[in-house]
Amino acid sequence: MSQNTRDRILNRLKKAGTMTPDMHVELPPLPHAMMDSDELVQSFILNVTAAGAEVHHVEQGQDMSNILTEIIKDTELTRFIVNDDTVFKHLELDIWAAKQGLALIRASEFNDRRSYTDAVFDVGTAGFTTVDYAVAESGTLVIGHHQGHARLISLAPMIHIVLVRTDQIVPVYDDVIAQGLFNDEGPSQVTWITGPSMTADIQATPFKGMHGPKRLVVLLRK
Repeated sequence: MSQNTRDRILNRLKKAGTMTPDMHVELPPLPHAMMDSDELVQSFILNVTAAGAEVHHVEQGQDMSNILTEIIKDTELTRFIVNDDTVFKHLELDIWAAKQGLALIRASEFNDRRSYTDAVFDVGTAGFTTVDYAVAESGTLVIGHHQGHARLISLAPMIHIVLVRTDQIVPVYDDVIAQGLFNDEGPSQVTWITGPSMTADIQATPFKGMHGPKRLVVLLRK
C-alpha cells in the first residue's frame, strides 16, 4: 500500500468518527421480529420443512391417533418411547399403541441405564417428545432436558416425533435466550434440532440418520 493510499484511508476514517466501547450501533429490526403470530407459524413451517422435517397439522379437538397411525405406516416399529411430560398423559397413547401392537414406554420406567440405551438405539424404536420452543427463522426445535425430559429420546431413535404448539414458536434465536431457558434454574442441557440428522462426510454425499434420527416429524397444534 502506498503512503498516499494509506493517508487517504486514515483521513476518511477520521472524518467518519471513532467508535468507542460505550457507543451503541442501532441495527435494523430483524424481519421475523416484525411478524404476527400467523406469519411466524407459516415461516416456521416453511423453514422446518426446508430442513427436511415433515409437518402434520393437528386441529383443535382432533384425535391424534389417526395422524400417528399414518406416520408409522410402512415402518417396522415395535415400540414408542416418550418422555414424562404431563401432555402425554392426556393423549391416551397407551390405548393407541396397544391397537397398533406397539409397546409404549416412558423413560422413567427403565430400571437401569443399559436397558434404556439399548431401547432408544434399537431400529424398531421411535421417540416422541415435546419442545420448549420452536424458532421461526430457521425451523429449529429447542428442547430443555431435565427430570422428565430424557435427552436420548430426541437424539437416538431413527424416528423422532415432536409435538409443537403454535404459541411455542418464537421469531429468532435471541428470543429463546430472553425467555430464561439458560438461567441458573434452567435445564442442565438444551438440544437445538434443525431437521433430521444429516452428514456429508462420506464422499460429500448427504446421508440422513448417520448420527441420529433419520426422520423428523412435527405435529403442529394450537
